[in-house]
Amino acid sequence: NMPKNIILRQKCESQTIYQIGQTGPAGGIVFYDKGSYSLGWRYMECATTDLGFFEWGCASATTNANSPEIGKGLFNSATIINYHDSLINYYGNPSVCNAMNNGTVVAKNALLFSSTTYDDWFLPTQNELELMYQNLQLQGLGNFSNAKYWSSTEFDSGNVKTIDFNGGNVLTSPKIPSPNTTAARAVRSF
Repeated sequence: NMPKNIILRQKCESQTIYQIGQTGPAGGIVFYDKGSYSLGWRYMECATTDLGFFEWGCASATTNANSPEIGKGLFNSATIINYHDSLINYYGNPSVCNAMNNGTVVAKNALLFSSTTYDDWFLPTQNELELMYQNLQLQGLGNFSNAKYWSSTEFDSGNVKTIDFNGGNVLTSPKIPSPNTTAARAVRSF
């Protein structure tokens, strides 16, 4: 009801036809083509390198980032970040959630990722991550590790859906993994 300043960004790109495995406009690898442009995008690309090893986030609460669907990764990532930002000083004092947490949130690192001039990356959903495995890893593309990869799809208060890139199995993994066992790859839609 109050006057608000709203910033609108217009992003224009050519309607180049991309193939799975090609380099996308942000320098990533195209892993999905939904066939036509709708809701502002047609393709998805993933970064060419892993983000590193981070915790998924708070290990004793649900964030409601539970959509596995293609096209919902940005929504899930924003939901995860909003939840952690609402906690009093989670990043500096992660014990406000769980004494075992270290204050890292993989979705935040995905949202902060940038390449060239693109800064619209996010953590993929379970189904988006499965497409990365099927369309890239199985074809020898993407330089993925033979490790589990985080999705933005929450299973319950302590667990998240991950994909084992050593065999393609969908797993339910703890939000606080053993050190250096769960990797992450940022994606974007265009």
